[in-house]
Amino acid sequence: MPILTLAFAGIICFEGPYDDQGTADTPKVDAAFVLDGGHIPQLTVNGATHTSLRTAHGVTDLSFGFSGGATTSSNFGDFVPHLGALTRNGVKLDRGSAGTFRLTLPAIQLDVFAYYPYQAVYGLDGQVVAGPQCVAMVTGLSLTLPVGISISLFGSELALDDDAWVLFENLPPEPVKGARAHAHSMPAGSGPQPRSHFKIHRQVTTAVDDSDIADVYEMPRVTCSKSSTAGPILAHLAAIHPTVQLHPECSNSQWP
Repeated sequence: MPILTLAFAGIICFEGPYDDQGTADTPKVDAAFVLDGGHIPQLTVNGATHTSLRTAHGVTDLSFGFSGGATTSSNFGDFVPHLGALTRNGVKLDRGSAGTFRLTLPAIQLDVFAYYPYQAVYGLDGQVVAGPQCVAMVTGLSLTLPVGISISLFGSELALDDDAWVLFENLPPEPVKGARAHAHSMPAGSGPQPRSHFKIHRQVTTAVDDSDIADVYEMPRVTCSKSSTAGPILAHLAAIHPTVQLHPECSNSQWP
């Protein structure tokens, strides 16, 4: 039976079933893609097939034929940034947010496949709220496809060979401009400038503006020593997105 790897990179938020910041870190029910105009949501199968996901088709158009909420590994819990901790008090998840579409997740464990090479600090109102820490660059899950399970995209079944991989991404085109965010003040020990792409995640929340979500300070002299897997996916990203893979501002997030 074929082994299928599903991977995720870019501005994608893995959402739990509850909307409040302080709720338990429960299984993730869906992955929300933010359609902000600057990032390109697309799907790649085995490095060759690209399908644009720019139109908000809705969760029923991205189907695995089996769902139930994805559990998370300890690495996923530790190294995928938690929006609930990186937004101002009172911000909630907004499942009806405009400019997003959601992929319902299968009942498999989410894990981290790759990390950004450098650590990051998250600062809100001049205070460090997370980090310094390694940040997940590619997340995902692997599963053995049983007989009778199909995977469809917008009504058409995907052609999958043995040991296939599917990458869902929501990344900016190359080269990445040095997008900078306004910072109230720089947390001690952080990098020289905050970067702004991570703030796009606020669109899946009730945050009013960018100041309600933390700045990301890259730390180019503090490396992440954690090892990465999923070699073919990393090779694809290195070829297509050589600078994106350097900047944790374009990472996934999770709620809460």
